[in-house]
Amino acid sequence: MQGIIVRYKKDHGQSSDSAISLSQANTQFYQQEAIKMRQQITQLENTNRHLMGVAIGSMSIKELKQLETRLEKSLNRIRSKKEAELDQDNRYLERKIAERQQSMNLQAANAYQVKVDATEREQQMALIIANEYEAMNLNNFSSQIYYPAVSQQSGQPRRHQRMIGLAKVQ
Repeated sequence: MQGIIVRYKKDHGQSSDSAISLSQANTQFYQQEAIKMRQQITQLENTNRHLMGVAIGSMSIKELKQLETRLEKSLNRIRSKKEAELDQDNRYLERKIAERQQSMNLQAANAYQVKVDATEREQQMALIIANEYEAMNLNNFSSQIYYPAVSQQSGQPRRHQRMIGLAKVQ
């Protein structure tokens, strides 16, 4: 039994040593990663300051030229993106203008058609009224009384007598 206990202590003792060494390795790895990340953050902050034109007094001519080149490339990308956005906005606005123009043309055509229809109705009504009036006059004409025309000077009927229709008094 004693042998089993000794072996158990050896096994657990070694495993606890390996656990400690694994824990130390993990700690060292994460410490190194943290150091690298801090360096990257510092570098990015410096780059950002340089891009903003701050803290460039310590830069060499070569570094300044590189910075200028980077800035020019960045500006060109920004301008290209801006122009693309403006072109897209212009196309959108042109489509909207065309749609509104088409809508206005359609409204004008509809208004014109309404006026044409109204004028045609008025003409038809005037024609109907004129036809009814004519029909009434024809009916009245057939019932009118005709008298021979008498000359006022001699009191005698003229040689060529005319028939004059007298309108009925209504």
